[in-house]
Amino acid sequence: PPAIVYFLVFLLAGFVRGVVIFQAGTEFGVIPPDEWQYRLLGSPLFILLSLSLVTVLVSNSERATQELAKLETSRLVLEKRLNSMRAEISRLNSEVAGNVSGLISPVIQELIVKIKGSRELAREIQELRTTVDEVVRPLSIAIAEKTDEITDPQVTAAKVSIRENFRLDSKLQVSNQIVPFWSSALITLISTPAAVVFYRQDAALALALLALAMLVTLELAYFIFRRVQLRPIAALLLQFAVFATAGGAAILALSLANLSAGLYPAARIITLTMIIGLAMFIGQIRQTQRYASQLKAREVNEQLELLNSQARRELWLNRRRIATVLHGPVQAALYASAMRLAQSSRPSKKLIQSVNQDLADALDVLKFDSLEETDLRDVIGQITEVWSGTCEIYSNISKAVYQVTKKNPLVGEAVTEVLREAVSNAIKHGSATEIEIEAKVTAKLVVISIVNNGKSPVNSRGNGF
Repeated sequence: PPAIVYFLVFLLAGFVRGVVIFQAGTEFGVIPPDEWQYRLLGSPLFILLSLSLVTVLVSNSERATQELAKLETSRLVLEKRLNSMRAEISRLNSEVAGNVSGLISPVIQELIVKIKGSRELAREIQELRTTVDEVVRPLSIAIAEKTDEITDPQVTAAKVSIRENFRLDSKLQVSNQIVPFWSSALITLISTPAAVVFYRQDAALALALLALAMLVTLELAYFIFRRVQLRPIAALLLQFAVFATAGGAAILALSLANLSAGLYPAARIITLTMIIGLAMFIGQIRQTQRYASQLKAREVNEQLELLNSQARRELWLNRRRIATVLHGPVQAALYASAMRLAQSSRPSKKLIQSVNQDLADALDVLKFDSLEETDLRDVIGQITEVWSGTCEIYSNISKAVYQVTKKNPLVGEAVTEVLREAVSNAIKHGSATEIEIEAKVTAKLVVISIVNNGKSPVNSRGNGF
């Protein structure tokens, strides 16, 4: 129903309550007949505010439980999605590696056979270069630039229910239960009918003093206990003491203004403040528990979202590594073999064996048994060995570079890719015969310098790897 329905029901309930209490009280002689205004006006307002407060607490609790259930359902869905993505990543990596090996390996094996059985190698040399330019290079670029790696698997999770446990052994932040402004406002509103009956023309002044004394006292208590944590029972007793003190401060303020109406209203003020203190304690302890539960659930979901993101990154990185293997050592081995064979009109048996060994090593790399990046020293050795007989490569790499690439594998991968690409380009496109590699760490950068005696490139930019 709309809010107005609850509003009218609460007012009606309060009016019935006031009538019943007034009639029964006068029959038993415990309520003076002249209190009829207070009973018939005050009771509806009291019930309206009290039940509205309870309604807020209950509805907040229900909404929090529903929210936690949604978060838990989301967590289960994310866990299933993550497991599905892991399986999909493994499948796609195997599929890409298998397709690449199946496409390139037969070409290299055929070249090995042709080189072994031929004396005139011009055609074989051209086939090596053609394999690089028309097969290996385009394939490596296509794999590296592929963006539609994976789509989220559609998974669903059954609706879950959340059971929140109230733990008496956990400590509470005392200041969180006080809520000075709203506590003072509720007490003042509920006291309005009584103030009109008891203080008449001074009702506005009495309510202002009551509100101010309450607010100041509770704000002071909030400041004093802002860092105090107690177990729930101790915190509840302290809450009663704080609100009773606030009631006493209000009575004192009324007395100083010569508005004292005797012990009867004073007892009512103390009782009312302690009731509101209890209501605030119950409401805030639930709010604190809900907040902690929601925060924990959100942290779990954020971690799972991060894992999902890492899984996507892992797939992208593995594809990039496969492309790098193709574009780096495989392409370099094929091109270097062609250049070494071209340098001799009648290649010796030893040279042919050396070329075949390089091609066999390229085949081993294409098995993709491990996509882990090797040590930078090993990479430099591999580059030097691949291009031996074609280009003299000298290296001057500081110890700090070896240390940082070993400590941070991503930096190692980046350095390796730059070195391989720069050396290959200098030889293939610049016909370099001497290359000097220098690398050092400056501030937070790894600075790499590749100096060579090759020709300058015709085009400064292109659609490369």
